Amino acid sequence: MKADRDRCLAAGMIDFIPKPVRRQQLRTVLSRVVGAAAAVEGAPVPQADPSATILDEQVLEGLRELAELDEEFSIASCIRLFLDETPACLARAREAMASGDTESLHREVHTIKGAGREVGATDLASRSEALEKAIKNEEPVDLPSGLDELQQSLVQVSQILGEMAEREEETDRAAG
Repeated sequence: MKADRDRCLAAGMIDFIPKPVRRQQLRTVLSRVVGAAAAVEGAPVPQADPSATILDEQVLEGLRELAELDEEFSIASCIRLFLDETPACLARAREAMASGDTESLHREVHTIKGAGREVGATDLASRSEALEKAIKNEEPVDLPSGLDELQQSLVQVSQILGEMAEREEETDRAAG
């Protein structure tokens, strides 16, 4: 990871944040780079929890804060990317399961987990994480049912996020 950081800085980047991106780390770097005084020390890092609600308001608030710090960042675009790409990841996961490609299945479920976390879709992220661990540890798991649960969670969160993206787009149009 240090080699990646060194390469990026040598190429002219101002800073480097490795994956997984942590909210506090992002705030710190943005505060330093942009000179914003909005960084909040000690803010909790959202954790996926099986008992969590469908969407984590703290993550959504973090996206709003990022939009305030970076005029090029759009919450609606972030949500639209999630809505466009995540169903395709799930379809690829189903294809990988059908063909017995465990490596690709693991990769796609991992991607769904990360995408869910980025937009605060805690139920989707939690279910993805549980399925990812089972695949990685070669535990006995009902893959079709697991992917069906991801699909159900994705449908729920997609409806909510789709409405949110529409509101954000309306606000953006009205403001600019």
